[in-house]
Amino acid sequence: MRILGIPFSVLTETWRAFQEGAQAGVESTVRWAGPTALGRTSLQVATTVINPPQKVSGGHFEIPHSGTRAMGAALLSHGLVNIAQIHTHPGDWVGHSSWDDSHAYSSREHALSIVLPHYGAGMPRLEEWGVHERLDGQWKQLSASATRDRLLIVPDAIRLRGELELIGGFDGDFDNAFD
Repeated sequence: MRILGIPFSVLTETWRAFQEGAQAGVESTVRWAGPTALGRTSLQVATTVINPPQKVSGGHFEIPHSGTRAMGAALLSHGLVNIAQIHTHPGDWVGHSSWDDSHAYSSREHALSIVLPHYGAGMPRLEEWGVHERLDGQWKQLSASATRDRLLIVPDAIRLRGELELIGGFDGDFDNAFD
C-alpha cells in the first residue's frame, strides 16, 4: 500500500499557484516534491510545491525544457524528488486526456498525476480530484475509495492548548528566568 501525505500548507500553496491561471481561464501545473530519502518508498510526504515556468492555454499546459532543467536543479540542490504532478482542467471533468498521458512528468510505476477542476479556482474536496496513478504502464484513474487510501491530507500543526497557566512564581522576566 502506497500513501502520500499532503500537509494543508502544500494544498494552500498549490491553490495560490493556480489562481493566476484560473483568472486567465487557462490550465496550469505545479509539482509536489518530498525528501529524496522517501522518494521511492511506500510512504511519501509532499513538503514542497514547485511552480515551474510553463506555456498555457485553455486546453493544456507545457513546461519548456528550460523549466524542466530548472526544476531538476532545484530538486537536487534541496535534496528533494518530484513525487506528483498536479494540473487543472477547465470544467468538472478530471480525467486524463491523451495530451495528459503523453506529457506527464513521469512514466515510472506508481507516479501520480492529479487533476483539479475549474482551473483550480477553488480548492475542491478530495472526492472531486482526479487522481491518476501509473499502473502496469498506463495511467489509471483511482476510485474515490482508492483515492482516500492513497492520499492522506494532514494538518501542519495541532494546537490543543489554550492559555498558558503560569506556575512557580514566574514573573515574566525571561532574562533571569533560567539563572
